[in-house]
Amino acid sequence: YWRVELQAGDVVSVAVDTAGASAHTPYVELHDGADQAVASNEQGGPNGDALISHYVVPTSGSYYVVVGKSYWSEQAGDYELRVERARGIQIEADANFQNNSLTGANALQLSGVGIHQRATVAGTIMGAATQDVDTYLLGVFSAGNVVGVSTRLPTDSTLAPKVTLLDTNGNALTDSDGDPGDGQASTTLTADGAIYARVESTRWVRDGHQYLLTDTAQPWADAQAY
Repeated sequence: YWRVELQAGDVVSVAVDTAGASAHTPYVELHDGADQAVASNEQGGPNGDALISHYVVPTSGSYYVVVGKSYWSEQAGDYELRVERARGIQIEADANFQNNSLTGANALQLSGVGIHQRATVAGTIMGAATQDVDTYLLGVFSAGNVVGVSTRLPTDSTLAPKVTLLDTNGNALTDSDGDPGDGQASTTLTADGAIYARVESTRWVRDGHQYLLTDTAQPWADAQAY
């Protein structure tokens, strides 16, 4: 049991991460102050780990995160618990990698600030055998509008983010600064329609090797030079 203090309207995500070689299959539950389960999950995160994604807190008070083994016959195992609380900003919904595609994109609520429409959202790129990307529906815009997205990282984050703006058909829009790996993207629209933002990592680690994500397929010599 772990206790967290939450306020009504907070949005929380709770993840139980285990090492890649762990034989432990965890479950996680979120309990209210009366110790009644209000949300639970098993294997909704990467590598069969547990993830409660985007739970909206109805009442202020103490809540409890409960972590256990899904099968009592399993071996014991270490885990790392992450509780992400969004207060005053939005947070992604990504159980079972649901926002990896345009059809599962999280719709952002934009607010007017002068002549601009803005939103802030928190998310996590999960490491797993399945490549995680986060997709957001920014809204429907008109030709001539300028759309821009940028990322901010916690001080302990190891993410190397790549942001891509997409049109309603999932086609990548040209980034005005020409650098696809700088964690931001902006473009002036040439047509009306829905615009999406995709956030992913530019680097992936698998079996002791690090892979760098490029914008296009390349012959080996070009990729090596890149």
